[in-house]
Amino acid sequence: MSIRSRLSLMIGGLLVFLTGAIAGGLYMAERNALLQRLEATRKSTLDQFAQTCRDALIVHDELAAISAAQALGRSFGVVQALFANGKGRVLAHSDAREIGGVYAAPKNQRESRPGEHRWTDVSKGDVVALSERVSLGKGPPGTAVIVYSQRSLEELVQKSLEGLWRRILEVSAMALILGLVGAWAVARNLIRPIESLTRATHRLASGDLTHRIVVDRRDELGRLGSDFNLMAGKLGELDQMKEDFVSNVSHELRSPLSAIESYANVISDEWRAERRENIPDYLTILRNNATRLGRFINDILDTAKIEARAVEVKKQPLDAAVVLNDVAALFLPKSREKSIRLSADPVPPKLPLLADPDKLHQILTNLTANALKFTPMGGTVTLRAETADPVSDHRLRESLARVAPERPLASAYVRLSVADTGPGIRTEDQQRIFNRFEQVREIRNTVRGAKGTGLGLAIARGLAEAHGGVLTLKSEPGQGSVFSVVLPGVA
Repeated sequence: MSIRSRLSLMIGGLLVFLTGAIAGGLYMAERNALLQRLEATRKSTLDQFAQTCRDALIVHDELAAISAAQALGRSFGVVQALFANGKGRVLAHSDAREIGGVYAAPKNQRESRPGEHRWTDVSKGDVVALSERVSLGKGPPGTAVIVYSQRSLEELVQKSLEGLWRRILEVSAMALILGLVGAWAVARNLIRPIESLTRATHRLASGDLTHRIVVDRRDELGRLGSDFNLMAGKLGELDQMKEDFVSNVSHELRSPLSAIESYANVISDEWRAERRENIPDYLTILRNNATRLGRFINDILDTAKIEARAVEVKKQPLDAAVVLNDVAALFLPKSREKSIRLSADPVPPKLPLLADPDKLHQILTNLTANALKFTPMGGTVTLRAETADPVSDHRLRESLARVAPERPLASAYVRLSVADTGPGIRTEDQQRIFNRFEQVREIRNTVRGAKGTGLGLAIARGLAEAHGGVLTLKSEPGQGSVFSVVLPGVA
């Protein structure tokens, strides 16, 4: 059974239940109201009869009391009406034959309020009697009695309610029909976007990652459609990343392997021909390609460890000045080759940080190598170290909270920065470059020589986050870039 059918049945069943409950409630309410009116009418009739009999006895006009009793006896539902004096002698009765007899109240009567009695006389059938004491002056009070046929009263109530019940059924049937039509319309309106989402899901599952849903609602289903479009976009990006990954891995593996195979064959041929003067150069090329291949494999392994959160970080106190000077000394020859001024700014005294020395060295070498690679000749690359305060720096605080929301802030942080005077990075590309194998093509094309694998920044960011820190970027096109790693310091 489809969701639309189930929803229609559920809403229809609920409407039937509610309609029946409301109709039954209205019927019972009207019935109770009618019974209360009848009860009030009977009580009023008894009061009038008792007053008439009292007035008649005061003026010694027993004929008026008898006429009132006989008139009541002819009323619908009245079995008999009588009035007896304080000694029990019947002075007025709807049946003239009973006048002068003795009245005795049934034993099963009950007093509903002072001066009023009610009972059921089984010997006379299903009847209900109302009685009321009537004060006759100094003597004992008399009693006015009206006996009603319960069956006649129920027939009167039933006949009065027949028309009401028919009207309630008509209105209920109309409301039910309209409700069912509305339920079908509501079910159709709710199911239509779900069906659209189902069709889109099938197309997505079949490989069509370009399909999107037209979102024309602002409710939960509209948000679901927007989330589906966002998910489809992310899947498309992931699919493109997969293709780029395969392409880059194939290229990065094939190029050094092809070079190694080719030069191995050349060395073999040269050795047999006893032309050995070029073999040392060929071996250097072999070693360089093997080193490149090994570096790429290490980057892949590091990336896998970072994604699996299997990076082991052994933190220890380090001197920020020593760390920056070591990195600057490592890249000094490379900077001189490109006529780039590489320097480390003076570090404030007593600026210790808590980090894994090998992992931190890997982060800074990646950042410095990138800075030298993308900085043109005559530019500068500067290494800096300073304190960082996430309390006053809300962007840093948000970055730390986004990386590890459950981790409390440390008491102190140190920022290690690598600033260059390169081409800068556009705002829309600043988050993308931290993805694996992601490089800005416009900037990449300006680099001569080896282009890199696009894994360095992803590895650096993963290692920074493994330390409980973050890797940030500030850059503007034409203004250079500043990559900063913020790590917990020593309190």
